[in-house]
Amino acid sequence: MAHPAAFRQIVPRPERAEVMASPRWAASAIGFEHVVALVERLAGTPQLRSATAAVLVPVYERHGDPVVLLTRRSSALARDPGHVAFPGGFVEAGEHTLQAALREAQEEVGLDPALATATGLLGPYSRRSRSELVAAYVAVLAAPPQLAIHSGEVEAVIEAPLKGLLAEGVCWQERWGGRPMCFFADESSLGDDLVWGLTARILWDMLAALVMLAVP
Repeated sequence: MAHPAAFRQIVPRPERAEVMASPRWAASAIGFEHVVALVERLAGTPQLRSATAAVLVPVYERHGDPVVLLTRRSSALARDPGHVAFPGGFVEAGEHTLQAALREAQEEVGLDPALATATGLLGPYSRRSRSELVAAYVAVLAAPPQLAIHSGEVEAVIEAPLKGLLAEGVCWQERWGGRPMCFFADESSLGDDLVWGLTARILWDMLAALVMLAVP
């Protein structure tokens, strides 16, 4: 278990948190073609009209390797300040969940929606004691995006190579009072940022699905 003081983010870890076995994922087996295949498989899922929030999980190639785009939320925000998250936010009236995810990504980091050549719904996910339902869309980007950060919402952008997130010892789960919590910590790609909570759960599910696709 990584020590909480080693990261920017403050984690309300209970004293009796139980560390669970880490997955054994093969980092070298995942290529961008697996991401494309996963999104194609997810693309047939109907849009989640009942969701109150939506996030975009952008994946693209950088130097031949698939990377996922994350943000560190502004420390001035009232909600989840300084947390690592995917671009996203609340669904507005009359909006579909995918429209909301793409709009929020454009507003927060300047991501051009036209770059998303394919999207697929992963989830949905409940949070805040199940009072919110979040739609998470994995998006294949045609090229690395040119970004323009909205400093009022985003403090930094993090490009995390999938092979780094799949490396041994980078991710783990802890049992908090009967429910599992996911974590990612990798100095080479995340620095002193810790990915945990809903963002880590979405990332974990995507990586697990990719590993399943890559297994012969």
